Amino acid sequence: LAIQYLDSIVQLCAVKKTEVILTGTPLHPQYLSRIPTGILNTYNNLMAKYGLRHFVYDRTTTVYPDSLYLNCDHLNTYGAARFTQEFLKALSTRRDSLR
Repeated sequence: LAIQYLDSIVQLCAVKKTEVILTGTPLHPQYLSRIPTGILNTYNNLMAKYGLRHFVYDRTTTVYPDSLYLNCDHLNTYGAARFTQEFLKALSTRRDSLR
């Protein structure tokens, strides 16, 4: 169901000529290791599919120190600030390369 929602959002953005940017924030390794392989494979395939036409910044497997997590699948304020800076740098680099 979530994939259908995402597909419909991406399609709506295409109709409205709105840029699509997809992000995946770091997940704690203990949380990541408990995600079933089938779900991870579906997620990775979907990000690869969308990455052909859209900017995908997926850092779900990037390891941050424990001190940057609020809980197993959310960053705290400091982790979010770090992720945001890394994301903005990647977005800027991408846009510079498209010029």
